[in-house]
Amino acid sequence: MHPSIAIANYFLDLAKAEDQYLTPLKLQKLVFIAHGWHLALYKEPLISERVEARRWGPVISPVYDVFKYYGNNPITSRGTMIHRMGQDPRDIIEDIPEVDADDKDTRKFLDEVWEVYGGYTGIQLANLTHTKKSPWHQVWYNKNKGARDKAVIDDSIIQHYYTNSPNE
Repeated sequence: MHPSIAIANYFLDLAKAEDQYLTPLKLQKLVFIAHGWHLALYKEPLISERVEARRWGPVISPVYDVFKYYGNNPITSRGTMIHRMGQDPRDIIEDIPEVDADDKDTRKFLDEVWEVYGGYTGIQLANLTHTKKSPWHQVWYNKNKGARDKAVIDDSIIQHYYTNSPNE
């Protein structure tokens, strides 16, 4: 499993290499879709964080938190994570997570996800993740019973959806 920010940074690097840009919406959806396909194909999570059902769709909190300040604008820098190293609040380390260069399988998988979904807009990807049978819809409207608070989308729901959704 990888930190979601490492996966996000990989997609940002792919976009930059093709002289493209990503918005927070598109990046969020790419990481979610990659996680879904990874669960379906390899039967294990791609990311170490949970996916939440929120009012506007599936959200991976670290990706949202790091890139939300860009709004609808292109993301211009890689994501970082801050780690506390002790009790003193000043003892922090800023880290730029990335997929290890030796992890050829994950890199190849992400390249394939990019090849299929990289040309979609953020809105198009959001539409894919908001269908009536999607994991988000199942949790937000069925399990969450219309509550207007976030709820966790269990990986088993995501895996089942992507395993049984050849058109996604």
